[in-house]
Amino acid sequence: MKIVQIIPSFNVGGGELLAVRLCAEIKRQQPNYKVFFVSLYDPIPSIVYDEALASGAEILTLGKKKGFDPSILLRMANVLRNIKPDVIHTHLAGLRYTLLASLMCRNAVKIHTVHNIADYEASSAVKQVHKIAFKIFGWMPVALSETVKQSIFNVYKVDAHVVNNGIGINLQILNAPKDTLRKELNLPCEHQLIITIGRLWKQKNQALLIEAYQQLCRKNNNCSLLIVGEDPSGGNFRKILENKVSNLPENIRDNIYFLGARKDIPKLLRTADVFVLSSDWEGVPLTLLEAMGYGIPTVCTAVGGVPDIIEHGITGLLIPKGDTNALAGAISEILDNQSFASQISDNAQQQFKQRYSIEITTHGYLELYERNLKHV
Repeated sequence: MKIVQIIPSFNVGGGELLAVRLCAEIKRQQPNYKVFFVSLYDPIPSIVYDEALASGAEILTLGKKKGFDPSILLRMANVLRNIKPDVIHTHLAGLRYTLLASLMCRNAVKIHTVHNIADYEASSAVKQVHKIAFKIFGWMPVALSETVKQSIFNVYKVDAHVVNNGIGINLQILNAPKDTLRKELNLPCEHQLIITIGRLWKQKNQALLIEAYQQLCRKNNNCSLLIVGEDPSGGNFRKILENKVSNLPENIRDNIYFLGARKDIPKLLRTADVFVLSSDWEGVPLTLLEAMGYGIPTVCTAVGGVPDIIEHGITGLLIPKGDTNALAGAISEILDNQSFASQISDNAQQQFKQRYSIEITTHGYLELYERNLKHV
């Protein structure tokens, strides 16, 4: 079988990371399958590119220019003509640049994974392209959870398959002592650590977490906040957040760390006492699954597919989006009650093993590819 995974770029994001890890796991489970990893943009230094190089997939890049680049349509057609794939699997902006080229691949299974709530995945114009792909040209949408599946039906009036998001866990890091990792990463050993991981962007609403942290510090001056992630706006959004922090009292702002984009996310997670997702909307974020896999108790806004994963009080805590008081209270509940924190993190870790490993996710996609190839 020849499988093509198509992403827009090597920027760090959940969709890109899933695609490259899917390539690697397909090669591990089915070494005789040929896997191709296609990026519209040329490589940039990132964990996505590093993992692509190590995946065993053949990497092809199309040299896209910023904005709409019609030349990509021809380059994509040449790539697909040469490969003659059995499966074309697009992620994020990949579908809009692949649809026309895919028309020559009549016998290929065509799949598009929707990585967010469908309402937020694309602009109105691009949604029309997706609708044409799904309803006329036989592309199959894949949802990361039941809530995402429902959003796809609401927007496109088509049914989607559900394949849970998944991620791998490094057992060596999982079993490493927390204090050892904190010393290695030069993080405060004596503080309780709160961590959030994600693009610095309005969707992730790190500003809400900063406000909740300020409130938390009124009764707990023994905690620090780690904000991890790159700023896709070129630094503008990070500057907004940093200005917000600069107005805080010195004893609070000195314990907030902007760590930028990192390649050592598993180690950073294992140092933390609580993982927080303060987003205004989400699909099924890989960082949340990764926190569960590494046994870190979680506090999340109840948006998108998150409530499909987290059962409040059992595998984590859910709060209404935009509620500073609720967020501060939920973080405090975990930091102040070690027994409760251990219980929910153990429950979440068991759920992760049963549903959200990259092995299970890859098996789900391979089953989907193989089943539908029989009907092409």
